[in-house]
Amino acid sequence: TGLALEPYRLADCLPELQARGIPYDTPRPYVSRLPNGSEGALWTNVVLSQFSKPNLLIFLCEYSPAFLHAETRRNQLGGQLVLRKGGPLGVNSVREIIIGTRDLARNRSGWQSLLAPLAQTSGTLWKIGNGPAIHLVSGPTDRIQWIVLKVNSLKSARDFLMEKHLLGATSTTEIAIDPSKTQGLSSR
Repeated sequence: TGLALEPYRLADCLPELQARGIPYDTPRPYVSRLPNGSEGALWTNVVLSQFSKPNLLIFLCEYSPAFLHAETRRNQLGGQLVLRKGGPLGVNSVREIIIGTRDLARNRSGWQSLLAPLAQTSGTLWKIGNGPAIHLVSGPTDRIQWIVLKVNSLKSARDFLMEKHLLGATSTTEIAIDPSKTQGLSSR
């Protein structure tokens, strides 16, 4: 139901959002015990109200360096994924997050304002750094429609999903995890 985006420092990012006319909610820190034993903000979330709907939450998440060094953690997790050969599905990466929208033109314009100067790769697709692409499609509701994974072997992933009774729709170029087994999340 939600998509967290890692911003530049919120202190720099929020004035830029304001200058671009992108509305956002009040920053909300999550306060708890830090690794050094003191109490403080572990992370701060900022909901992007223009993009958030009842079935879709788009927000910025800035981790406190006293709690987590996001780049170091990302590298550690990426290394574990490689060492484990992508786990039983053979996952290389999340390739794309496909977001359905009832108002494609309005949302395309809003996402372009948010992600500028990054240009759309094609119409409603933005490739963001090393992360997954954001792809908008027309849909009956505003929600994440699919998460597209890149795997080492489609056959191996299919075999695993079939063995575990998780296989959904298949074609010659893609397979899906049965959304009824993942609380409605569609992954391909």
